[in-house]
Amino acid sequence: MEQVEEESVCGNGSINTENTAYDDEFSKDPTIELLGGLDLNDLRKDGPGTEFEVSYNETGTPEVKQYFDGEELSKNLNYETQLDDEGSSSGDEDLSPFDRLARKMEDITPDKSGGVYKERLKQGTGMTIPLRSFVKVHYNGYLEYSDEPYDSSRLRNEVQQHQLGGGLEGWDLAISTMKKGELSRFLISPEYAYGNIGCGPRIPGDSRILFEIEVLSFREKAGVDEYYSASREEKRQMPMNVVLKVYLAEKQQGTESFNRNRFSDALKWYQKAKDVLDNIRLKDEKEEKTQQKELLKICLNLAVCSLKLSQSGRAINFCKEALDIDERNTKALYCYGKALHQLSEFGRAKHYLQRAQKLAPGNQDINKELERLESSVKQFRMTEKDICRRMFAKPSKTEDVNKKSTKESANSKTKTKEHEEKCGDEFQGLVKVRLQAFKDDSHVMEIPFPCGTLSRPEMVCIFETALDMGLDTRIKGEGTPDISIKIMKKQPTSP
Repeated sequence: MEQVEEESVCGNGSINTENTAYDDEFSKDPTIELLGGLDLNDLRKDGPGTEFEVSYNETGTPEVKQYFDGEELSKNLNYETQLDDEGSSSGDEDLSPFDRLARKMEDITPDKSGGVYKERLKQGTGMTIPLRSFVKVHYNGYLEYSDEPYDSSRLRNEVQQHQLGGGLEGWDLAISTMKKGELSRFLISPEYAYGNIGCGPRIPGDSRILFEIEVLSFREKAGVDEYYSASREEKRQMPMNVVLKVYLAEKQQGTESFNRNRFSDALKWYQKAKDVLDNIRLKDEKEEKTQQKELLKICLNLAVCSLKLSQSGRAINFCKEALDIDERNTKALYCYGKALHQLSEFGRAKHYLQRAQKLAPGNQDINKELERLESSVKQFRMTEKDICRRMFAKPSKTEDVNKKSTKESANSKTKTKEHEEKCGDEFQGLVKVRLQAFKDDSHVMEIPFPCGTLSRPEMVCIFETALDMGLDTRIKGEGTPDISIKIMKKQPTSP
């Protein structure tokens, strides 16, 4: 059975498993350090229990752990609760700090009963947050006559995630009046907060609470659950505006993951968004135009994520889909060329990048990618030249003599020689230099290594050197003349 301790739901009413600030009073602070550990078996037995010692500081008071950094705490002090006479107007002298604040704020309760007051500090953008939406916020919570927050997501350095309708009544009412990017201050009465009971040692009964809330983002929930609970055919029958709402919700999740450099998660969310669009049953040309416009956007996002994860083949597929919609899309051509660059398909990469450059001559990303491509081509040609020198070297006199003997004798001697031959120091050095250059080039993810008539020990040298450097290898073909080696970097993962 799951249990939630009372102290873990103070703050905004949603579950909070992080440590927060407590009163300094010894009897109310559960974080006093002990000098030694406790034996739980002694506590379970009937009897006098067990004894323990508390760690004291030089002043003879218990050591209390400070969870919030002092410098960060100073940035989140609430000086509004400590107004002096100069900060108050005529007639305010006998009012409490929260009462003085309330006179500057707007009553947002439906019945104008003064349950929740609001003061907007920074304007937001877009639509007002709908009910049942998932929101991500930063907040500070203050009690009256206290300039330090009793709870703060900022001081914990942890964004608060919350679904409207699942927290304090005053908290939900407050956020339902906000927009993305908005920063506002709310004064919430006990009836809309923790009532006459309060919440544990931190919030006494009948306490008014001052929240400073900033909305970072939100995802509309209404319609999303209904969509995913429907059958495939029911989804196809849903109107375009409902489907687009689901699509935008998934796309927003992908963008948030991408901005946190969680590219694998972003790829999954973007793919879900694309699946939603692909499943639409279009009714007319207008709906088809809307779908194609959004498909182009999501395919480009998927291509960028794939490139971040070095999934070049997948990126190419998304670029092809984007170019089927708009063959002159600069970003699609750029991503296509970049993916081909990663695969060491230099000629094709140059073709697509030059097409993108022709459409956007001043684009710095395209121009820099062409410069990096040229550098990769030069590096590859140096490697190819050195390896080809080995491939097309003139046969030695010993090999000429062997050719004049019988076929069976020649094959036997060749095998014996190949078995006894060792990879030379010069060749080993060449391989290390070329593979290190490939490893250092962040824009190329795999290269073919020409083998031709290289001896088996030399191919083994390439294989082992690559593995020692943390590179992956793939061998194709059977028999020395037909073997080719592809060297690849390991796939990166999202943090």
